[in-house]
Amino acid sequence: MAVKVAVIGAFLLSSSSNSSAVKEVKEPNTHKLQLGIEILLEDLSALEGKKVGVVANKTSQIRKTHLVDTLLSRGINLLTIFAPEH
Repeated sequence: MAVKVAVIGAFLLSSSSNSSAVKEVKEPNTHKLQLGIEILLEDLSALEGKKVGVVANKTSQIRKTHLVDTLLSRGINLLTIFAPEH
């Protein structure tokens, strides 16, 4: 049992001193988090002239507007809304 502990301890010591395993962060991540629908709303050409269905619940909001209202206000031909309850 003592031999196993010594071997594991030696491995941990040797791997922690390896400088190539440590990566230095030079700049903070400044990317803005975007929802998939926000990216789609930037260019709705993929939905133009198509019949669209949406799976949404009451929490499906973009900022403070519901997804369905947003799509309708942008002229999307929204035919079906699926709203799962659970």
